[in-house]
Amino acid sequence: MKRINNYRSWFNLLFLTTFLAFGCKKDQSINELKQKYNGKYAIVSATVDKQVDVNFDGVANTELLKEITTLKDSYLELIIRDNVKSYVFSQFWQNQYFDSVDGKMPSVYDPSIIVNYVNQATVSSFTINPEQSKLILTRENIDSSFPLPDSVEILPNQNIKVRTSKSLYTSSGWQKVALTVVYERFIDQI
Repeated sequence: MKRINNYRSWFNLLFLTTFLAFGCKKDQSINELKQKYNGKYAIVSATVDKQVDVNFDGVANTELLKEITTLKDSYLELIIRDNVKSYVFSQFWQNQYFDSVDGKMPSVYDPSIIVNYVNQATVSSFTINPEQSKLILTRENIDSSFPLPDSVEILPNQNIKVRTSKSLYTSSGWQKVALTVVYERFIDQI
């Protein structure tokens, strides 16, 4: 009988040790991810692969912070929650909208059309790859109005780099650009 109790004690001790070692690891890893990535991120830089004039001042630029004054109001938000396998990615961005006579989007540049910007969000679920070098975005429903970025990279300093293909209305008409935005965390608790 004593031997059975010893086996039970060893089994219980082994089970408890295994549970503590592996059962808490997930919580520690979620807490680590929260500490590293959870929060709001401000734009550090926003560049495009070719010069564009989206503020219609006659000067083209690759730095969108110089072209879109309200871009500083845009941000990225990463929400990492307990007890879920995927998290929330929200990229708030200044999208163009148009005040025109007929209410339609222009097909070519027209100086009589007023271009404004509105801060809108692209939202999706995400996971982090095992190397913690990129976010893997997923969405159940395709929304062509708010497409997902082409890639989201975690930089060594924990800044986030988002690459997106986008069409911009410029003083030269519509231009397809490759946009690269780098974000730095400014609020770590949401």
